[in-house]
Amino acid sequence: MTACGSSATNESSAADQVASEINWSIDQKDISVEQIPTLNKKYPKLTIIDVRTPDEIANGKIKGAHQYDIQSKVFKKELSELNKEAPYLVYCAAGNRSDRACKIMEGLGFKSAYNLKGGYKAYLAKHH
Repeated sequence: MTACGSSATNESSAADQVASEINWSIDQKDISVEQIPTLNKKYPKLTIIDVRTPDEIANGKIKGAHQYDIQSKVFKKELSELNKEAPYLVYCAAGNRSDRACKIMEGLGFKSAYNLKGGYKAYLAKHH
């Protein structure tokens, strides 16, 4: 999965600069909680997707996150209705299901989906 779906020169150089700032390769899809602000700078319209179950989300979520339960029978259908060109930050409880969700998104043709390493647990550890 790539972080930049365009081959336009100006977009590539901007992506290279952001990759340099974040200290990761453009092809890397896993990001840490500390990298979220830089990702938000690069993608002001970043959409956050929570792939946990409704019961898990009842105990809290990242502000503004949209819920798409990876265990739901309609998960792929719901994802396929999203803009495949838009950037997404995907998370679950610990990072395993969101990694799987990013792979599903890649298979559906999404250009920019990032897995939050450590998931919501890592996010809470940094924000509480």
